[in-house]
Amino acid sequence: MKCIQSTTDGSILRVHDWEADKMVSKNNWEYVSKKEWKEKVRDVKKVPSAVVAIQKETDKEMLREANEAAEPVKKKRFKKGMTQKKGHQDK
Repeated sequence: MKCIQSTTDGSILRVHDWEADKMVSKNNWEYVSKKEWKEKVRDVKKVPSAVVAIQKETDKEMLREANEAAEPVKKKRFKKGMTQKKGHQDK
């Protein structure tokens, strides 16, 4: 695998050796280091783990608050001898 950069728009790709050789020979691509690809392409897409941890904690708090705010569901109780309608059985 090789890393190449477009001379026209500056985009960086990581492609197979044969594909890179073909693209560089067309004179609109040049080879760049893997380090440059990591810094500008691969690592840019990652979210820092601290941000992910904060987001998860915030989501948990929001869910907890929503559950507390929701009204409790009342369970139907049947008197002795009464039966439920077909298709409406409790699990």
